[in-house]
Amino acid sequence: MITKMTKKKFKNKKIVNLIGIIMKKNLIIFSLLLFSSTLFSSNMNYEKKNVSSVEYIWMDRNINTNIHFEKEFYDVMFKQYIMVERFEYNSLPDELVQSFKTRIVFENKFSVNNIEKIIENSVLKKINKILNSNGNLKEQNISQQEFDNLQQISYFYLPFISKITQKKDSNNLYSSKIKGGIVWFKVLKDADGKIKLKHLSTIKSSGVGLSDKAETFTFGKFSKTVEAEKAAQFQAIQALLRNLGIKNKKIDEFKLTSTIIKKDNEFYANLGIKDGVHLDDGFDLVKFVTKKGQTKTKKVGFVRVCKSKNDYENKDSYSKLKQYSGPKITNDIFLQERPRIGIDMKIAGYYLMNFNIPQEFTYVEELNGNILNKNVVTAVGGSLDFSYNLASILGFSQSFLDVEFIYSQAEIEKNPLITNVDASIYSFYMGYSKKMSYRRFILNYGVSFGYDMFYLSGEYSQSEDTHDYQLTYGVSGVKAKVACEFMINPDLLLNFGVGYQYGFQPYEAKLKIDDEDIWVYSNEEITDNFTDLNMNFVSVNVGISYSLSIFKYNTFGSADGRKKY
Repeated sequence: MITKMTKKKFKNKKIVNLIGIIMKKNLIIFSLLLFSSTLFSSNMNYEKKNVSSVEYIWMDRNINTNIHFEKEFYDVMFKQYIMVERFEYNSLPDELVQSFKTRIVFENKFSVNNIEKIIENSVLKKINKILNSNGNLKEQNISQQEFDNLQQISYFYLPFISKITQKKDSNNLYSSKIKGGIVWFKVLKDADGKIKLKHLSTIKSSGVGLSDKAETFTFGKFSKTVEAEKAAQFQAIQALLRNLGIKNKKIDEFKLTSTIIKKDNEFYANLGIKDGVHLDDGFDLVKFVTKKGQTKTKKVGFVRVCKSKNDYENKDSYSKLKQYSGPKITNDIFLQERPRIGIDMKIAGYYLMNFNIPQEFTYVEELNGNILNKNVVTAVGGSLDFSYNLASILGFSQSFLDVEFIYSQAEIEKNPLITNVDASIYSFYMGYSKKMSYRRFILNYGVSFGYDMFYLSGEYSQSEDTHDYQLTYGVSGVKAKVACEFMINPDLLLNFGVGYQYGFQPYEAKLKIDDEDIWVYSNEEITDNFTDLNMNFVSVNVGISYSLSIFKYNTFGSADGRKKY
């Protein structure tokens, strides 16, 4: 006979068993979800791509044969910008390379289809024969290592040069322009196990070099001093390949992607210098969404590397990230690189004040009067700035080398007898700046050195004759500046800045009439003759800056070989 207590125990046991079954099922489901989540996350991490080349540069047949192409330097720059360590490079056996070169020399027209057919009918045909030789490597005259390498090939690339021009102007300035690119193919296997090619991408760009003197180019173990004509081509080659390196990283299959690691409320990535990731490199925060059976990325924010991983010295370290925009980082958000060349270009409107060009400074004896009827104390103009990110060289995040060109029109009241008056201020400054940020808001401050030149020109009539005059005044200076910036998007910043330029001892003041020097003063002579003259500027500027993806000139190119952080 079953007692009430026994029934209660039995009932409780059933409940316990039921709970146990539910927990087991949920544990299995949870484990599957966890496994699938881990699997999904691991697939988001970039895997090295195995690539091969036919060791050939296609040169367009219409290129002037009198122009010597500097292939040695091209190869150095190709390794610098293209052959980065995110790729595993597979050298092909000499026989395969020669079979391609033998066929390509008879090809007069460059097209992706033609190149694909030549690679398939020469290189791939032989590779398929080797891979299907049932392991008889001796008969194929190939080593086991070469056989294993051929099995790993995933991509082929072919660089090409489509145009080279070189010129020299009347001032002995050499200019060189080079156009070129890279054709990428992906290796696929058909139903019979044979490999074939599929066109992946063709990237193109150009580079321009200018030089009027001998220059020394140093990258790693390569160092060479060349005359101006070759230096111009070296500049063009580097600009071309720097641009192609950025475009290469933008190919979807070659973009670095990574999971984000959270530790102590800070975020890290297992990416480092070996992957081509340096201090201040930018990454989009992305989510992977599936639409109509296709997985696509959705950009939701932006981060920068604020502390880079040097995996040559410490393999267990990580790159630290700083978030600029986007939502709170969760497990379904990943990194995807946003490659840039590290140069920001800024255009701004300027208002200059607090300086003083006294009207007495513009006195012309022939006129028995001044060119200007009042002192010059304000000017309106604009600036073009270039900022090169020094972080990967110095090891300090958001550090910049600034080059600034300012052109302003002085606000003047001229003598009625004077015509065609031009009153301009030219400024050139170079210096260092640093940025501090909180999300989208950025504080930019720095110091720079340079010079300012006041230029006044025009015409006046005397005794029915017209005379030209030019009045110039130059001063060296130091400039302190501070700016507030707002990040509209990762590449575009809106900025508002103020600055103060202090003018040192003037170096020259000169008056010319009809190209003849009327008077020339320098240093102390200027202050003795024009006691109230000063070029101490207070400036206010509003502008936008844009982070360049490519730039056809080799600006700051020599610094790229010094990156180490």
